[in-house]
Amino acid sequence: MLPPIVLFTYNRINTLQRVLDAIQAQTKLPEKMIVFSDGACLPTDNGVLEVRKILRNIDWVDTEIIERPKNIGCASNIIDGLSDVFKSNSQAVILEDDVLPAHHFYESMVLMLEHYYTDEHVFAVGGYPSVSKTIADYPCDVIMSPRFSCWGWGTWADRWKRIEYDLVQRKLPYSTPDEIPTHAGEDIPASILQIKSHPDFYWDIPIALHCLRNNWFHAITNYYLTNNIGLMSGHHGHSRPELIQFTQENNAIEDKNPRKFSKPEADPRVDSAIRAYLSAVNQAAIPSKDASRTDRQIAQLAVSKVKETIKRAYNFIKTPIKSNKPIPAIKPNPKDYSTIVGVGSVVPCQIEAYFLALNQYLGEKETALDVGFGLGYGLNILAIKASSVSGVDVDPKTLEYCRNTILGRNPRLDHLDIYDGYSLLFPDNHFDLVTCVDVLEHVEDYHHFLDELLRVARKGVFISTPNRRPEYTNPDGTPKNYWHLREWSFEELDEILKQHGKVDWNFLNGPFEGPFIHSKTIQKSTLTLSPFVVKQ
Repeated sequence: MLPPIVLFTYNRINTLQRVLDAIQAQTKLPEKMIVFSDGACLPTDNGVLEVRKILRNIDWVDTEIIERPKNIGCASNIIDGLSDVFKSNSQAVILEDDVLPAHHFYESMVLMLEHYYTDEHVFAVGGYPSVSKTIADYPCDVIMSPRFSCWGWGTWADRWKRIEYDLVQRKLPYSTPDEIPTHAGEDIPASILQIKSHPDFYWDIPIALHCLRNNWFHAITNYYLTNNIGLMSGHHGHSRPELIQFTQENNAIEDKNPRKFSKPEADPRVDSAIRAYLSAVNQAAIPSKDASRTDRQIAQLAVSKVKETIKRAYNFIKTPIKSNKPIPAIKPNPKDYSTIVGVGSVVPCQIEAYFLALNQYLGEKETALDVGFGLGYGLNILAIKASSVSGVDVDPKTLEYCRNTILGRNPRLDHLDIYDGYSLLFPDNHFDLVTCVDVLEHVEDYHHFLDELLRVARKGVFISTPNRRPEYTNPDGTPKNYWHLREWSFEELDEILKQHGKVDWNFLNGPFEGPFIHSKTIQKSTLTLSPFVVKQ
């Protein structure tokens, strides 16, 4: 019996339809396709409903559809789904709703699954080699890669069961980046930080780490049989244009079946080709100011900044100030910041900003997303008019605090979650209004951040951020607030925001403790800049 195709979907209608069309056009079809459709994050998410309509209309292959009643997250959907599949199947070919297969993809995976079935050194087969085109002078159509390939792959039940328990229990074989070998890519060690910050999303990185620990290979075609068409949506969303162009130029599909199969042993040519490819991807994927750094170096830099922060705080506490000389500034890592250290304290201008957003930009029964909800009082303010309010924050402690104090008590609070500080796991135009109060000053790549806020907003984005005032600014122009990467004047922020849309300006004027007077023009007493960016 041929292995089933196992397809995992969420709410991306356009990419799913292209993937289904490509599956239907395969040179060989399985006897059965099993689809796991994750539930919606929000009741208002119609994307999942539309996806399921498309799935129910499949009539060209026997299809079993497992519709999750609620959203369980990408990691659980895939890990639990594959565990269920391998209870009754000895092997499977796996795709996601943004992985476009070539016509020979399924037939090639079947050939490779048959060829390496008895070779326990091979964990998986795949069609995405992570090398630039093909490896020159390589004698085989299949390479033995140390790097797990999740964009179109297949494996066997016995291999899966070796790591199934640890995957389900979210147990990792390594604790820190320094423990992880780099021969599968210098980005792999840093990826453990991604798992810890977003455990409900990442499923592929844990598999890759377990395979590295066990020295397993992945048999992958020496050419591309798949490509990712979701780099402009979902979690990969809105990747840099340079990265999109790079994949188009270097990941061209070669639609054929493999004929020559390599043995499961390390080959320096393969490792070298992977390193060269990942280096080029790194150059295309990150902003130019960081382009010379590897992902491992970036992770090490983040760790060093955390250590610097702890050391600085400790020294500040234990050492009395004996001079008026300024303490040398250390650039803060925004991810170190937590609102929880101020539980019980309220920032009056934040409350005023939320009421401004409520009264001027949120309609009755509309939906809202608060990005950086902190202690959560903005969520309750927005819920006065909104039909549903959701929130995301980078700090797990704030999520725990708000789940214990707010969620469940206010019936209009719909969904609270952690995000990575840039990517929002919501469809385009998903919320009527997005609010972002006292967050922008903490964000490094604020242009990318603004684009992402506007992507998920239907009407626009309300922002409130401190006005740069002399009493809150160091002599060198940096903010006295250690956690603020920068603060802007009205003119500076206006130039930035006009690149993203039409700006409706508001200003909150008065002392820190209030009361505040609203104005449409900048005043000498302006404390916060509170513009609304209209979506174009």
